[in-house]
Amino acid sequence: FFTPNRIGEMPARCLDLEEGNRVRGLSLGIISSISQTLVIGLWGIPALILFIQILQNHKISLLFPILIILIILLTYCLLPSIINFFSKKKNTPSWFQYIQPIGELNGEELFKIMIIASLRYFVFCFQYYLFLKFFGIDLNIKNAFILIATNYLFLTFTPSIAYSEGITRASIAIVVFSTVTKNTIAIGITGITIWIINFIIPMIVGSLLPFIKEKSSKQTLYHE
Repeated sequence: FFTPNRIGEMPARCLDLEEGNRVRGLSLGIISSISQTLVIGLWGIPALILFIQILQNHKISLLFPILIILIILLTYCLLPSIINFFSKKKNTPSWFQYIQPIGELNGEELFKIMIIASLRYFVFCFQYYLFLKFFGIDLNIKNAFILIATNYLFLTFTPSIAYSEGITRASIAIVVFSTVTKNTIAIGITGITIWIINFIIPMIVGSLLPFIKEKSSKQTLYHE
């Protein structure tokens, strides 16, 4: 909650794993985050282009964005091979052990991870659309997806601290959605509501689980 861009989230997820699985769990957490960021970029970059061309009436060259997408996709597909290549080198840095298990993944597994990340992304986009409608912002599906995907792209690559992310989300949403509506209050409330539902509530529940588990274990030992 207090680390920049939630970098503490991945190691925290591994605390409840057994000692021998923590490094592998951290590696899989890294590939999960990479996949989710990649999906946001794959949909967000084309959405940003449409945002500039359709909603801002500006022309933009497609060559550079397409090149970026192809490089990102190629790097993702070759990531296990790249890691395996460097793992065979002598004098690899000590931190390399935390990403080495990614080299065990194959193309089929990477594809499945990408599909799951895409489904999660579309669930979040649809959720955002429903809250926009709920707070009185009426957009057609096409413009809504362009704006939501652009909003998530800006949000993902904007440095922030989790406890102030609600303000950041509201600010970015206002910048993006104010191009089609002047209802800035509803835009800001939508961004903050999404943040509370998808991050704050799960964070509170997740923070309480270790204490509940510890209390349950003590009660079990007591009864025994």
